[in-house]
Amino acid sequence: MKHDEFQTLLLYLEETADSDPDMLQTLVSMTRRKCPVFYNALLYRDEEIKRELTTTLPRLDQITAAQLTLFDNWRATGGRKPSRKKKEPSARAQRFRAQLELWTTPATVPLTTKSRAVKVTFDLMDADERTEKLAKYQDPKQSKGGFVITNGEPVSQDWSDYAKLIAGLPPETLGGPAYSTTKGNGTTFVLNSLAVIDQAEAEALRDDMRIGILMGHPGESIQFHSFERHYANGTPLPKNAVLSSRLAMPSDHAGWRTGVLSSPEPAPTPEIVREMIDADCPY
Repeated sequence: MKHDEFQTLLLYLEETADSDPDMLQTLVSMTRRKCPVFYNALLYRDEEIKRELTTTLPRLDQITAAQLTLFDNWRATGGRKPSRKKKEPSARAQRFRAQLELWTTPATVPLTTKSRAVKVTFDLMDADERTEKLAKYQDPKQSKGGFVITNGEPVSQDWSDYAKLIAGLPPETLGGPAYSTTKGNGTTFVLNSLAVIDQAEAEALRDDMRIGILMGHPGESIQFHSFERHYANGTPLPKNAVLSSRLAMPSDHAGWRTGVLSSPEPAPTPEIVREMIDADCPY
């Protein structure tokens, strides 16, 4: 079946289901009996993808290199919120965002987008934006599921977890959880990891700022530092990107990294925590 024919069939099924409740039940029953794989995919595929995505952030003992890029989407207005009425660029965009890329490859494998293990994005919201976001998701008129309360409990556990992540952040920080959008259906999932940065440092765009990433695993975090205003080999940052930090194991990618990603001596507990240190950072 050609793509156009398939699209026409889907539109026909949607219109039929919308206009005839009895036919809708018939279509559901036929799909369940005749096309069980398709039926189950329709019901459960998003949840399966979500479960896969929630494990895409590797454990720290697997990570060999990490890159964090900070974006300021209000650069064109000098940090002033762009006007929607004037149709200024990025008027609807979050000002600060961070993009995290992780590699688990050995030093012999080049660091490229193809060898990358994961890429996720963080919205770095200030205290007012976090309060506004929580209020939006709690309003049934603005949220289809989100934080809407039923019988005293949030409808969605995902959004309940989201609320817990951002509600407890200190007021002087920018922060927000990671999210990832799937290819194909465009579904966005919030991951159980969090980026935090001091608001004053973000607004000053200091090269020596610190951005902390809570990885979503107990006791595991990365602190990015030693930021540059270009990628490796002087490659310019993309539009609206302002700073980038690259970390790798001490013996890996010396010409690429701006800081060292190192592991302490093995602890008596089975959990291994990696941390970034300032010592021995020649780049």
